[in-house]
Formats: sequence, C-alpha cells, structure tokens
Amino acid sequence: MEKIITERATIQWQTTRFDVKEEYKTLSAAVHDLHKFAVTQGCKASEKVFYINFAKLINKTLGIDAGTRDALASWQLYEIEKLQFIARTVIAGLLAQDADYHEPYHQLKSTLESYARLSFITQRLLAAG
Repeated sequence: MEKIITERATIQWQTTRFDVKEEYKTLSAAVHDLHKFAVTQGCKASEKVFYINFAKLINKTLGIDAGTRDALASWQLYEIEKLQFIARTVIAGLLAQDADYHEPYHQLKSTLESYARLSFITQRLLAAG
C-alpha cells in the first residue's frame, strides 16, 4: 500500500491518470454515438448499460476490479488507456460501416481476448529472457 501511495505522488502517475481520464472521455463519446445508433435499430437498453459493458470488458481483460483505478500502478493505467483507445477505434470503425449495434461489443471482446493472450505471451518471454 505504501508503494502505491508513493507512486501516486509522482508526476508520471498523475500524468498517466489524467491521460486515462481524457481517453475515457473520447471513449464515452464513441459509446454515446453507438447508443444513439443502437436506438435507431430498436435497442431499448439504457446508455448507462453500454458504458458499463465496455468498462467491464476492459477491466476483465486486465484483471482489475471496478473502482480500483486510483490504486493501480502507472503501467496498469497505461494498459487501460491503450484498451480504451482500442475500444474507441473498434466502435468508430463499425459505426462507419453501419454494422449491427451488437457488433462493436463482440468484435471488441474478441480483439481484447487476443490482446490479452499476446500480452501474456510477451510477459512470459520477457520474464524468461
């Protein structure tokens, strides 16, 4: 716990946390656009459900619990930022293709599963090397 408190005091951690929040804002805009599009296709789910589902997917990929981001290390925050960027990119790409509104979630889930496998392999190689 002391290590986390010490790291949170660094400029690097504070900058990374700020960047994660900024990327979340752009992801939120993409999720908002996706929800608006989904409603035109007959979706009855609330916008909040869309936000929650994408956040849970990112957290699950990284193995973190909801509400714990302020207690994460800088490198973990950076991973969140990357996954938020990937999510935003997937959503925007599929909206541009006029895909079914379910497709961004399914494609993102598949993409993040692949990312997690590759990250695990990379971590194993680095640990062995």
